[in-house]
Amino acid sequence: MNRFRAYLLDDEPLALKRLVRLLEKAGRFDIVGSNTHPRAAEESVAAHEIDVLFLDIRMPGMNGFEFLA
Repeated sequence: MNRFRAYLLDDEPLALKRLVRLLEKAGRFDIVGSNTHPRAAEESVAAHEIDVLFLDIRMPGMNGFEFLA
């Protein structure tokens, strides 16, 4: 079974914790990093080799689509 390297970005810490639990339970993801601040996550995402990015669309300061751009 293939495993995917995932990075998580959500401005709500509780939502982020829940997503971590769900992905760990799925057993197919290695979480290489997570953050609650989009600006801080930019460097982390660039520094890691990731397969999938889980991100919140509505975040203060920068939404998910702006982050992807």
